[in-house]
Amino acid sequence: MTDTGTTSTGGGLSIRERIIAAMMELLSEDRFERIGLSEVARRAGISLAQLRQEFSSTLAIIAAHIKDTDQKVLAGADADMAGESPREKLFD
Repeated sequence: MTDTGTTSTGGGLSIRERIIAAMMELLSEDRFERIGLSEVARRAGISLAQLRQEFSSTLAIIAAHIKDTDQKVLAGADADMAGESPREKLFD
């Protein structure tokens, strides 16, 4: 299963974004090992089936968050990072 990010909730955030936000909230409250997909789905306000259409595991949700963060950093127009290579932007 892959994360498609194509399903919209109509309320602003896509289901994918709601899942990632819910996972980050849960991580602020508990250890990774104790968080299950059903708990993430409940926090995101969606069914477990909807969550499973987007992500196959809690680790896949974390990977999507990291990928999103990397893309934001690389796309950023920060003046102090303008001349840096993508590697430097990510690891600076």
